[in-house]
Amino acid sequence: MPEQDALRNGVRSGEYIPYQEMRARAQGRVDGQMIGSEFDPGTGRYRFKFQRGGSVIWMDMDGRTGREVGRVGQ
Repeated sequence: MPEQDALRNGVRSGEYIPYQEMRARAQGRVDGQMIGSEFDPGTGRYRFKFQRGGSVIWMDMDGRTGREVGRVGQ
């Protein structure tokens, strides 16, 4: 998959933070169960999907800095 190749190459070169580290950061910011994730090589962002009760929360994080850059849901 092109997204996985772009992420793998970016992590090797030091451009992107590894997935496992980003996942841990995301989980530390949301009180809910992670139910999905993806990486967008065009923006360099990770998107994590959480479920909390009957709600779904989408969190976008910058793969270069590790900062949260957007969230939808509560």
